[in-house]
Amino acid sequence: MLNKFFEFTIYISTVITLALVPVAVVLFFFLSPWTAYENGPLENLQVIQLVLGSLVSVMAARKATDKNARNIWYSGAVTFLIFAGRELNWGRVFYPTGEHNMFISMKNLWYGPVVYPLLTVIVIATGYTLWRSNLFAYIKKIKIPFWDLSLFVVLYLAANYAEHRPMVFFGQQFDGEILEELFECLCYWLLTDITRIMGIVNRKNIDF
Repeated sequence: MLNKFFEFTIYISTVITLALVPVAVVLFFFLSPWTAYENGPLENLQVIQLVLGSLVSVMAARKATDKNARNIWYSGAVTFLIFAGRELNWGRVFYPTGEHNMFISMKNLWYGPVVYPLLTVIVIATGYTLWRSNLFAYIKKIKIPFWDLSLFVVLYLAANYAEHRPMVFFGQQFDGEILEELFECLCYWLLTDITRIMGIVNRKNIDF
């Protein structure tokens, strides 16, 4: 069953990501809390990673010879940009209130009322495009890298556990949000790498 949708190659990038996990844990003990703030260094790094993921998706779409495959990867590019918009709080981070790590509310943004309706339309259109493009049939052909996806799931769950949770080590309290943001950086790196592997490395000329 797993072989229908997954391939089990361990890529160099997978090993590099696994090696970065203890690096992230070490950084967690030394980074200042402000690095994990909204519009801070780690959040901005995530936005850069997601934009890069979108560009990789566009590259995969341009290499595809089949219309459905192109639509799938262009939909992937849009999905990466949606994630990037979410990390930017849909632009709220560009409107600080002057208070500590606080920003203007969505309803008070000049474009605030259209954000969620527009996002709903984009999500529905993207989902419909993926369905019309036979996404699962395409996945059966190019396969999902199992170990990359497994590592993504583990890190995503770990990031959610650490979020807004004070963590005590050696009798000292640390801000769990730092570890959350570090693991999210690794998650977005993995998403980009999965896109690269599926869309470029494992790409085949497929006629649906």
